Amino acid sequence: MKHNEFLTLMESYYGEYNKQVKLKLLNYLLLNVQEEDLQLLENLTYKGYSMRWKMPPDIAIIQEVINNENEDAVTNEQKIGIGNKEYRKALDSKKLKQIK
Repeated sequence: MKHNEFLTLMESYYGEYNKQVKLKLLNYLLLNVQEEDLQLLENLTYKGYSMRWKMPPDIAIIQEVINNENEDAVTNEQKIGIGNKEYRKALDSKKLKQIK
């Protein structure tokens, strides 16, 4: 899933974003969430954020969902976001060293 597809899914479920909010959230997601984590983030957002608010989740809500998931993660590789990115970089670096 791509980041813009994630936002489209959020809009189809919760309603449309204001253009400025959508751009800021897209930028946040691009900087903090890898594409391979977006499906998990989508499912966690549906579970953790109610439609009763009648507005799509903003950066604060997405960050809260990520924080809640990362608190329960047993290892770094299970985390969403920066910690996971650093873990994956370390793994990739280790793999490259093993190849050489």
